[in-house]
Amino acid sequence: MDTERDTEIKEELNAEASAEDGATEKAASAESLADEKEISEASPIDYAELARADMRELSEIFPHLAGKRSIAELDNPLRYAALRDLGLSPKEAYLATADPASRYDNRSHLLSAVPKRMGTQEKIMSQNELERARELFSDLSDRELQRLYKKVTK
Repeated sequence: MDTERDTEIKEELNAEASAEDGATEKAASAESLADEKEISEASPIDYAELARADMRELSEIFPHLAGKRSIAELDNPLRYAALRDLGLSPKEAYLATADPASRYDNRSHLLSAVPKRMGTQEKIMSQNELERARELFSDLSDRELQRLYKKVTK
């Protein structure tokens, strides 16, 4: 008898749980419908104003863009807009779409101050080393001694 009573209790608990699940599903669907209604009733987004605000922000960050009047004048405006829709900031979207040469680089003034890298110097035997090498390898010319020295000292 205890087993019959246990099964009845389990069935009642399952029925209550499924009723609660149904109620929560109804509440969730009602909330989603309310959210959709709010979105549809919301005022439309003024993309022109957003583009003007982005251009103002970009011209403040990148002085070379001050002459441009709209986002359409950027290197890749469609890609820029797509990146902005994905949630990137105006600066991030511009840097991702701008040509590397057109990006504002504040390190350009350093190019004249930093000397260019020198090539590797050839290893040449000193006069003293050449004299000793002549004594050891009397059958080789000076040119051949220099080649041998370069191979050994690489």
